Amino acid sequence: VAVLCGDPLIQAGQAFMPKYLLPSVPKRSAARKMAGLLQQVGVGAGFAAAFGCALVCLLGAGTFTTDAAVIKQVQTVVTPMCFAVLANVVSKSMYGVTVAAKQLTFLAAITGVGLGLFALALWRMNAVLVGPELYYWMWWVVAGYYVLAIVCIQVLTFG
Repeated sequence: VAVLCGDPLIQAGQAFMPKYLLPSVPKRSAARKMAGLLQQVGVGAGFAAAFGCALVCLLGAGTFTTDAAVIKQVQTVVTPMCFAVLANVVSKSMYGVTVAAKQLTFLAAITGVGLGLFALALWRMNAVLVGPELYYWMWWVVAGYYVLAIVCIQVLTFG
């Protein structure tokens, strides 16, 4: 869901942003406006994707399995999973802006830091949590990774 809804937003940022990043554009206000519009599209697509994910998990989980324990487990992680989908799609809308602005070093840095924190959190959770709790909190860590990316890109883009 996140890939189908989020990855096209990366391409949109790369397609729409370059003309607003030219030196002839005064104060880059047009670039900030376009970045804001792309982010709004990302928020809309993110909510749609999260809603679709919730519907599948809550109403359609029985389509994929008849095991009641599996269905119950999926339904217990709906909130953090859908929040992770929302954050992922919004972050993808901003990744395209960052790539178009040729801020690849910045993108690599926040990805590296985010993955390091992600690995540390999972390592710690694996040491103290077991079973369904581990699976539940793993989704919150995934969501946190994308929220961190959104905040960093927001600061870079909008100051």
